[in-house]
Amino acid sequence: MSGALVTNITPDLLRVHIPSLSLLALINLASTTTLQKFWYQEKKECYFQSDFSDRRGYFELTDNLLRLSSDLNLSYLEPLAKLMQLEFIIESDYWPIFLGKLAGDELQELRNIALELGTISHATIQENSTIPNIPSCNCNANSNEVSLIDLDRSMENKLIFYFLFQASSEPVEKIVEKIDLMTMEQKEMFVEQIFQKSPLQKLPKIIYLHPFATIKLYTPLNEILPLILSNKIKIILKKPTCQALTNLSPEITNSPHYSRILNILETVKTFQEQNQNNYVLPLALKQTALISLDLQGMSELTGIATNIKEKIFRLINQEVPFTQGFIKN
Repeated sequence: MSGALVTNITPDLLRVHIPSLSLLALINLASTTTLQKFWYQEKKECYFQSDFSDRRGYFELTDNLLRLSSDLNLSYLEPLAKLMQLEFIIESDYWPIFLGKLAGDELQELRNIALELGTISHATIQENSTIPNIPSCNCNANSNEVSLIDLDRSMENKLIFYFLFQASSEPVEKIVEKIDLMTMEQKEMFVEQIFQKSPLQKLPKIIYLHPFATIKLYTPLNEILPLILSNKIKIILKKPTCQALTNLSPEITNSPHYSRILNILETVKTFQEQNQNNYVLPLALKQTALISLDLQGMSELTGIATNIKEKIFRLINQEVPFTQGFIKN
């Protein structure tokens, strides 16, 4: 990698430019590190590593995926090897930790980037043990697309407490007592009033950044990717796998190009199984991710163009009815 830049924009902030990064590496970076803001621009080429096995097969397969994606105008056929430029802002204090995370990543690509960025910025990289490359298996063949893993059922009380804490001069003990005496209907009405017009502006940061639900997604990566690329949604992607091709999304099975798509996906599956190379996996394949959802994340989710968000909202509204008023506003 050449052309990488690390510059100080303030004493506390760094601007970092990475001229070439694969989509797979970007996903690892965005879901395991803390970046304040980042921008990316896609390229029409794929990442390559000199020690890849079956390099000719890799070149042919990634090239065919890009060509078919362009010919059929189906972005979900793009492979995780697709390259892009990345620029982001990061806190100076976090920089050594960030480099350490990259240096310990399972991807050689990110380990190489860590070394170059460390050299450019004259930073000492903390020694981290590399995560072992454990072979993955497909264990989600019958998994639900969206499911609830964990829920903080006291969130409604917490919303009211923190709102009153900053808005009222009453002692903490009095506020707690007042909430304990409220009926469920009174609490719902109170929260509904909080959520009318710009709810995040009315609530202190300590509560709108408090996670109240953990949600598992098992859906095509092109549906998960917009969430990963958001700055405000806390999400982590499980190591990508190539699941059974009998479990494809309706977007593929109902496509008029189904036979062509299935043919190349079968080639991808064979290559990935033989070479354990996840760079060839296209965005069309279902993957598993976890979202730690807070109110800021819900607000961000309302503006993201992805079909999965409606299913997330439907699930959350069933389990935590007060969120319906938040989503509407």
